[in-house]
Amino acid sequence: LDATAGNRHMWGGNKNDPRVVFMDKEKNLRIPPDIIATWDDIPYPDDYFRCVIFDPPHVFSLTSMYNQDPKASPNGAKKIPGWYGAFESKRQAVVEIYNAQKEFARVSPALLFKWNEASMSLSRVLSCFTHWDVVRIAPGRSRGDKPSTWWVKMVRKEESQTE
Repeated sequence: LDATAGNRHMWGGNKNDPRVVFMDKEKNLRIPPDIIATWDDIPYPDDYFRCVIFDPPHVFSLTSMYNQDPKASPNGAKKIPGWYGAFESKRQAVVEIYNAQKEFARVSPALLFKWNEASMSLSRVLSCFTHWDVVRIAPGRSRGDKPSTWWVKMVRKEESQTE
């Protein structure tokens, strides 16, 4: 399950992989999701998926720009991809990610989480994942000397299966 499909940017040239269910809450995407749903209410039974891929917005206080030009930005400064949403605040991000990780633990034993430290450190956001054990943290693409994007592989904690 790609729980944050958006316009499937991270899938490169394979935006219709038959092994993946693409889910998003946005209806008006250039590439429509297979299912329209929110992270905290996934309409599948327990343990339906082998893995959930979660790439939530990493920036805060920007309006949703899903259908704008991918090079557009709300203030004409830093270019923000047009297929990307945003949380209104860090508090909203923490609450939504915390609620999402509980639902992901219900539908899958494995989670692949992508995070960019544009607005919040990886260590802070990982504290939201109370139903998961981190297996591996790997750097993604970076600009400059220090990686700012991370891929985190997690497995569901045993006690989370019964909650």
